[in-house]
Amino acid sequence: MLGFMREKGAPPSEAEAEAEAKPRPSIEGGWSKVRTIATSSGTHVYEALSSNGVTVVVKHVSFPSLKYCVAPRWYDERKIELQIEISILSRLQHKHIVGYWGWYKTEEMVDIWYEYINGNSIKEVYLEGKFNRSNIPVYTRQILEVLKYLHKNNVIHRDLSCSNILLDENGVVKLAGFHFAQQIEGEKAVPRDKEPEEWVRWAAPEILIPSEAHSEPASEVWRCLHKLIPEGLHCGPASDIWSLGCTVLEMATASVPYSNMSLWDAVGEVFEGKLPMVPEELPNDCRDFIKTCLQFKPSNRLTAAQLLCHPFIAHAKD
Repeated sequence: MLGFMREKGAPPSEAEAEAEAKPRPSIEGGWSKVRTIATSSGTHVYEALSSNGVTVVVKHVSFPSLKYCVAPRWYDERKIELQIEISILSRLQHKHIVGYWGWYKTEEMVDIWYEYINGNSIKEVYLEGKFNRSNIPVYTRQILEVLKYLHKNNVIHRDLSCSNILLDENGVVKLAGFHFAQQIEGEKAVPRDKEPEEWVRWAAPEILIPSEAHSEPASEVWRCLHKLIPEGLHCGPASDIWSLGCTVLEMATASVPYSNMSLWDAVGEVFEGKLPMVPEELPNDCRDFIKTCLQFKPSNRLTAAQLLCHPFIAHAKD
């Protein structure tokens, strides 16, 4: 069980005080759609209005639609991931994490209610050509504060990228995208046993490990990875640090890692021990920060707490 509860008598944290000050939506009263934010494989994300007039974000998952859209093995796993997501979100409270309001479930569907952020993702901002690179150290520090909090509480995010980092109306980071988050058991977590999608560009080598149930080609990949990471093939907090390095690189270049190649070629680069290209024109402390994160052996990566002292962000202020 995760231990996020405040001790009796302790003063509320900044995040708790902020959450308590916001009007709470009435989940029991249902919601009405304002607009569609995103759609994929039986899942729809909406900006919505609760029955008591609070603007929220609702992730609506239709089980019949999900079953139609994905293979049977992914359907069962996706339902488990939803349970894990809800369990983790219900225990998280941090000023740089998108707030969680609650959930509602029937036999046919589940709705997960989130805080509405009046802003865009960092990826949306840089695609519009409005991203200010001078803010990268500040955003990176805020992301590290979240990772420090998560890792202290034995949770790893596993899907860090500019698409899942929102900026509110004040330009403050709010981390979202906890659908692949996982509680660490015994300092280890299972790899993401998924078909390659866009997320692999940010994934640490240990997260790209194929399932033992896969065929012989996967075994060859496993042997390649074992040469890179001889101390053991598992994902943990260090996996998020690799993804952070890729995310800082994405902010600095306004493009995804391995942007000049296909997904499979990107995976091949990782298996061959090749880092994504870090442009020479980036500031030295930025380049050093990225390369410090992108260490193939997880044990060689610094922790979030240690990286908060790196020169690249040490003097960054909100």
